[in-house]
Amino acid sequence: MKMSNVKYKDPATKNIPATNTSYRTPDLYLSAYLKSNGIILQSIDKENSKVIFIFKNDGNIQDLVNKYFNDSDVRVLSYKAALRDLRSIIFDYQNSLLVKENQNG
Repeated sequence: MKMSNVKYKDPATKNIPATNTSYRTPDLYLSAYLKSNGIILQSIDKENSKVIFIFKNDGNIQDLVNKYFNDSDVRVLSYKAALRDLRSIIFDYQNSLLVKENQNG
């Protein structure tokens, strides 16, 4: 049963500050959902051992997060492409960190 009036917060972000201009989450699948719905990925960061995806907060994010946690319909091909893109971004980001570590030490 879907409960569209229930508001969800991304449980993974409880200790990650959000701003009026950005939304941060370490959740790869939520990030793929947001990206597949046109939310702009601004950057990524690493906190401890987690990669954090930072999206532009256009005021529509909370609605999309609610839909995600309420098992909303998804455009499968867009979702698959977004997931593949994010995995590639993570791989490239981690490789760049390794290169920096090797150059410094």
